[in-house]
Amino acid sequence: MADQPDKLALASVSALGDALWHYWNTGEAWALDQAFAEARAVAGALRDECPAPAGDLDEPRWLVQMVPAVSEMAELSAREAERFAAANLAALWASLALSSAPPRWTEAERAAAHLAVLVAVTAPEEQSLARMRAALRRIAAGRVGRLLTEELGVADEETWRLALGARYASIAHRCAPRTRFRVLGLRAVMAGDKRLGEALAERLAGWLRSGAPRDDLPAVIEAVLVNHRTPHSIA
Repeated sequence: MADQPDKLALASVSALGDALWHYWNTGEAWALDQAFAEARAVAGALRDECPAPAGDLDEPRWLVQMVPAVSEMAELSAREAERFAAANLAALWASLALSSAPPRWTEAERAAAHLAVLVAVTAPEEQSLARMRAALRRIAAGRVGRLLTEELGVADEETWRLALGARYASIAHRCAPRTRFRVLGLRAVMAGDKRLGEALAERLAGWLRSGAPRDDLPAVIEAVLVNHRTPHSIA
């Protein structure tokens, strides 16, 4: 029975190679999910041989040295996550009619994604695939939340209408600053209010970490504006 883990590891390494080959040739997402599952099987079969404690960051480093295909799977998964994030952010930027280029991951964020996949591969707990996806959603969420807040701070009123949809008129009535003669736009709410900007950036980051469901964006913005601002008069 002593060679049983080695047999399991060899079988899983072979299955991992097959799944990667299928992904390279078809681009089908299920093959990458299968590769992740096989990489976890390899990690499980070799865990007792690893000199690092389970859950330690040295465990995935040791694993990729032993089985380079695991690192290849992690790199492909990170690239797929980056493409998915880029497409979603491009769609978001377009939906708000923003003129700036939508953000993309930095080199540091790509490295973080690669590590997040490897950590999920060696994690002993269940639901590691779901945990990995949550970790990937967290990447760049804070930075993008701040960028989106900055964009809203300089955007024209049409962008605010697009962001808030049917809620726009009500929110503008309650929150937009006003002079004696007219109501100013919601962009004016952001002007010079650092605390509001920080609060909005934080809420937007949380929205991005949850998967950035577009239908939820108006409620996210409304909650921050209503809690931090009320109309006031400007002489």
